[in-house]
Parts: sequence; structure tokens; C-alpha cells
Amino acid sequence: MAINEVYKDLGTDLEISSLHQNSIDLKGSFSTQDIKTARLIFDIEKNDIPLPMSSLTATIYMKGSNFVVQDICQVNKEMSQITYIIDSDTIKHYGSVQAEIYLRYNQGQSLSVHKFHFRIDQALIDQDIEVIYQVYIRDLEDVKAEYILNFENLDRELRQMLEELRGEINTLEGNSNTLSAKLITLQQTLDAMDVLKKSGDTAIGTLNSTAESAFNVSYGGLKHYIGLQQAGTIVRIQIGTSASKWGKYVDVIVGGTEIVTDGDLRINPISTSTTYATGIAPISAVWTKSIINGVEKLASNTVTLKNVVELGRNADVGFLRINGSSALTEAVVSSNDDFNNVLEFGRNYYISSSAKNAPVTVGTDTAGSASAYVRSISSIGQVYYHYSGRLFYRYMRNSPLTPYTTTKTDANGWVEFETTSGAQAKADKALSDATTKASAAETNSKAYTDSYFASKTIASNLAIYLSDTQSYTWNHSNMKKGLYIEVVRYTVGTGSNDYGYDEIFISKELIERRLGKACWFAMPSTINGEKKCMKFSLNGTVGTLTGYASNATSPDSGWAVSNIRME
Repeated sequence: MAINEVYKDLGTDLEISSLHQNSIDLKGSFSTQDIKTARLIFDIEKNDIPLPMSSLTATIYMKGSNFVVQDICQVNKEMSQITYIIDSDTIKHYGSVQAEIYLRYNQGQSLSVHKFHFRIDQALIDQDIEVIYQVYIRDLEDVKAEYILNFENLDRELRQMLEELRGEINTLEGNSNTLSAKLITLQQTLDAMDVLKKSGDTAIGTLNSTAESAFNVSYGGLKHYIGLQQAGTIVRIQIGTSASKWGKYVDVIVGGTEIVTDGDLRINPISTSTTYATGIAPISAVWTKSIINGVEKLASNTVTLKNVVELGRNADVGFLRINGSSALTEAVVSSNDDFNNVLEFGRNYYISSSAKNAPVTVGTDTAGSASAYVRSISSIGQVYYHYSGRLFYRYMRNSPLTPYTTTKTDANGWVEFETTSGAQAKADKALSDATTKASAAETNSKAYTDSYFASKTIASNLAIYLSDTQSYTWNHSNMKKGLYIEVVRYTVGTGSNDYGYDEIFISKELIERRLGKACWFAMPSTINGEKKCMKFSLNGTVGTLTGYASNATSPDSGWAVSNIRME
């Protein structure tokens, strides 16, 4: 039966730093009657994080009324904590106590942690007792001497045990030949029976079983109640074969995401909403224990046998179960309305009409079935059969499993398999769309070409000499070929004659090359060298045609300009 130990604690957090080395007031006191219960307890930090406490020894130096003590402290490496229980002699010295903690590392370094002070009050019962001055210094040399003495005693005991064992061995050697002969006889009997060994053997013939449960692959499933815990809390789970015999343990930090293992002990992550620690443990572990903030909770029958593979029969129908469900033979299992739960191979999952993470193109009616194909421990493929006859596939990977999306998948990672009829319908539609677009492109191209090269009238129904006071403009950016100027025979005093029509072409290239220059253009059927003299100018995109005064004098006045256009 465990003995309850009660302590009166006094302490604080001690920060290792070259700053703020003033003595800390622990703001408390012990009594001279706190015998073996007055405990100093300190959490050691450096730069606001727990200080690693491996490979070191902690000592305390205390000085008070009529006493000086130097002693070794207890070190909790996992919690970066130092504790010291004031001995029965020291606690009798009431009054103010000054103290300091030192750390001595195995490689030779040492440092002062911090100074602090507190009081020991004199209990009423002790007020008539005279206190004797005490000096007690216990260091590593004292501990060394104790260990040497213990080892010497242990050496004598071991030598005595060896002598006793030699006598027993001599006795056993006399019986070894008899035992060896019995073992040989037993092995010969087993060989004759052609029996498989419990482990490590190989069957070379057919194995038959008439049992309904013929073969199982199992593990020990651990489930230990811990209640709700805050993030960052350290939960230790330990397994044992009895309430007093404990073995492996692991420490799990609440809120972490990693599985914590120690050999065949595996504990799953514990969240802030988890009330049980779960995992895998040897089936021989009859007891489990949780340790949270120093509080131990024991429980038995928390490790139960779980079958992950079962091979057998129900009457005359065989079955293969994976993780409790019949592989490929069970009708359907629920996906809990989420495709992200379709994870186990060998199951035919029922998909409701409103499942989450479905293919985007399916819309709101997602009814169908799905199955998973395990690729590795961190990747699977999913196949989804929609009741309308559509077939989809997606790939999930990483831990936790998430959909793999690319430019060829939808937002949930799905790709649809095409059917023959669906592919033909799409091909027919694509051909029809292409034909329509080609026809439209041809029409648009012809219209554009016609518009591009269409003739644009600058001036019409004219009867002018095109003198130096007469100018005509156009948008030069729309000109593709050049100007076309129509001329007609003209009689001064009468007007245009309705004969002798002709058209003069002036290229765009000539216009741009001879800007501002006088350009002469001969009239058709000229007798006396008749011509029209013109000049061109450009201002931005505006082109301008201007005549000369000579166009209104004989013989050039025998011709008039009737139309101006451009292409």
C-alpha cells in the first residue's frame, strides 16, 4: 500500500541571468515543527525557457541563525526543477535564512543560479528548547565516500554469491547429461509428429482448419481515460503486468500531432477534446497508468485484443475481414457523408445524396458508391460511381490525407472518366462548334477584307479647277492604296462637259514620299500638254490635297476635277 507524503512547499521560478541578482524573497516561512516536510522547490529557466538539467549536480548553501548548511538537491531533469527538503536539525534554527542554489556540470563548469531568503518561525512547542550551533557541508566528496563504502560491501556480497553459485553449478552439471538426453528424446518425438514451431517455422504442405475463426492477425488496443486536458499538458502513459510492476512509458504533449512510440508501445496524438489516450500496447500489458501533473491514475483491463485481419467462415460461407469489415463481400458501409472518409481498402462505401468533397460537376445530388485503393501509408486512390452512370477518380496524399489538385482536376481533386457515348457526343458537339465557328470566321473575314479595302469618297459631284485655294482632307490611317482623282473635259464659261472622263491613281507611297512637293499629273488625250499640279501634306493622321493657281489657266483649265476617293 502506498504511503501518503505531505510537504509544505515554498519556492519560485529562478531565471539564470547576469541581471537582477538581488536576493529573492520567497514570501513565506516554515515552522520549526515542519520536520521532513519543509520543501524548497524551484523551476529553473534561462531566456524564459526551461533549462536542460542533464549531466549536472545541484547544491544549496544556506546560512541562518546559528547554522550553515551546504547540501545536494534533488534534480527533476524532465521538468527542469530543483527540490530540497530541509533536514530535521536545520529546521530547528528559527529566524531569517539566506540561501543560494549552485549548478555543477560534470565537465567542470559551475554557475550560481540565484540568491533567495525566507524565514523559519519558532513553533510554540519549541520556544523553551535551546538550539545548538550547526555547521553541515555535504558535497560530492561525501557522496563519493558513501558510494565507495557501498560498492565495497556489494563486492563482498557478490563474491559470496559467486561461491554459492559455483556449488550449485557443480550440482547442476551432474544432472545436465540426463536433461540433455531427455531433450534429444523430446525433439525426436516432435520431429516425428511434424509439428510447426510457435514462431519462425515454415509449413511445406497444405494447412487445413475446420474452425470458424481459422486465422487472425491481432494487436493490443489501448484505451485509458484521462479526461479533458489543456494544450501543452504532458501526459505520461505507462504499461505494466500488475499494479506494482511497471514497464515502458511514453510522454505525449496535448495538442501535438505525432504518434509517440517506445518499441511496441504506441500512443496516438491527444487533442484538447480527447478524453481517452488510445494506441497500441503488448497484449500482456494488464494494467495502464497515466501521470498528469504528478497525479497517477491506474486502470486495469485497458488493453484488449483487436483483430485487424480475420480469416474464417460463417457456417459454409467463407469470409475475409479487414479492420472488422468483410473485404469485398460486405454490402455497403457509410462514409458519414464525406468523401474524405473513404480511406480503407476492400470496403464498398455508400455515398448519400449530399456528401461533402464530391466532384464539383456533380452538383448537389451525389448519391452513389465509392471505394479506396491504398497506394502507400500516406497515399490512396479513390473511385466514385455516380448513380447516373458517371465515373470519377482522385488521388489523396500526405498526412493527413488531402486531395492532390492540378490544372486537370477540379477543386476537390476529381477527374471524370469519359464513356464512349459521352466522348462521341462531345466529339460531335466539338465538330459542330468548329463548323459554326469556321463559317462565322469566314464571313467575318470576308466582311473585314471588304471593309478594309472598301473605297471611301472624299468629295463627289465636283466641277473644280483644283486651284491653290481648294483643299480636301482624309484620314490617312485608313488609306491602304492611295487616291483616285476623276477628271472630265471642261469649257471655261460653260462648265463640265459630259465626256472625256478618266481617273488618275496616286499611290500612298508617292504621297508620303513627296510631301509638300509640286506633283504634275498629265491629263488624258492631252494636245497642248494639259496637266493638274497638286501637293500633299500630313498633319498627324490627317492628309491634305491642295491644288495650284495654274490649274485654272489655259491650257490646264480645259480639265476639271469631278470626284475624289481613296482606297
